[in-house]
Parts: sequence; C-alpha cells; structure tokens
Amino acid sequence: MCPRTHGRAGANRHHLRERGDTIAYKKGDRIEFVSSSDTYTRLQPGTKGTVSLVDSMGTVHVNWDDGSTLGMIPGEDQFRSA
Repeated sequence: MCPRTHGRAGANRHHLRERGDTIAYKKGDRIEFVSSSDTYTRLQPGTKGTVSLVDSMGTVHVNWDDGSTLGMIPGEDQFRSA
C-alpha cells in the first residue's frame, strides 16, 4: 500500500513537485534530463529516458536513451516530463 494514496487507485504513482504543479511519475513515463548533483554523470541536458521505478524514497530510476541508468533525486536533480 502506498502511504501517499492510502491504497486508492493510482497507488503505483509517486507525486513530485515540478514548477509548482504536482507531477506523478510511474513506470513507463518519459522524462528529460536537465541537470544533476552527480558530478560523475555523463548525461547531457536534453537526454530523454523512460522511468523504470520510483522507489519508496521518491528516487525516480530511469533507463536513459543513451544507455545509462541514473536515478533522479527530486530536489537535488533537475528533470521534467518529456
């Protein structure tokens, strides 16, 4: 059961804030990389990817189109719906 939705429909969606609006990401959603706090990433702004998982901490795990697999941490990393 998802504590944010208390078991209601949409329990597999995790809600994040993006530019003041509530955005819900789920497996299969497409996102676009803007920037990251990870100094070792080779991702370039504009790279797109597919959400593979949103974990219980809210990290959005992504299979990026360039072959990398970096999780985005809301509040530290910048990304948006593609």
